[in-house]
Amino acid sequence: MQKSVFEYNDYKTYIKNRFLEMPKKGRGQFRKLALHLDINSVIISQVLNGDREFNLEQGIEITDYFGFSDSEKEYFLLLIQFARAGSHRLKENFKNQIQRLKQKSYDIKNRIPKNKSLAIDVQAEFYSSWMYSGIRLLSDLPTIENEFQMSEYFNLDLKKTREILQFLLKYDLVTQGSKGYELGEQFVHIRKNSPLITKHHSNWRNLALNSMGNPKTTDLYFTSPMVLSRKTHHEVRQKILSLIESVMKDIKPSPSETLSCLNIDWFAV
Repeated sequence: MQKSVFEYNDYKTYIKNRFLEMPKKGRGQFRKLALHLDINSVIISQVLNGDREFNLEQGIEITDYFGFSDSEKEYFLLLIQFARAGSHRLKENFKNQIQRLKQKSYDIKNRIPKNKSLAIDVQAEFYSSWMYSGIRLLSDLPTIENEFQMSEYFNLDLKKTREILQFLLKYDLVTQGSKGYELGEQFVHIRKNSPLITKHHSNWRNLALNSMGNPKTTDLYFTSPMVLSRKTHHEVRQKILSLIESVMKDIKPSPSETLSCLNIDWFAV
């Protein structure tokens, strides 16, 4: 799995490592990046293997080439500014900004797109059971059009299904149109310091435990207690954050065809 740009303090190292992780170890990427930047491939080599630096105009184009998020773009451009800075004082200024963004990236909530927040009492009901989130997401499947299908899909009481739908409609978490129910807000994310976070995690982990009794061929379960160094523990954490960020990017353009759940835990015992 590729490392996040936030794990690098040098943009040249990031680009070269990113190329090496590509098919055929990035063969031909210098030429492709040169075409993207409308410059000679010799300049790419002079920058990545020498003392020459990309300018900010080229830097912003490179962030598009790699498909960076807004926070990744900001961080990458700071790395370029740090490399181009001509005085110790200016370098320290950019170094401090880099460290702040790096620290900010460690918090998972900054890796996931933000949406409007629900009032705390509304959140309390929404996260009281997996059914609220489950029915909300189910509304995005084109094969599910009404509460009868939702009730059957989850094997829930029809009355309870309708009560949850009314709640979701009230707070614009789902909408109802000519084709049935549809997803309202694009994304909902609970803050890690929320008093409801434990309930949210346990809801879906309990559902995962129940699903193990009748697993599908596409399901995946993995548990592995282990001993390792503190350094490796931190590196694994960063890889997991990068995986989560990558999954969020892949989901956004993906058509809604199936309802799935990803539970990840990484903790010291």
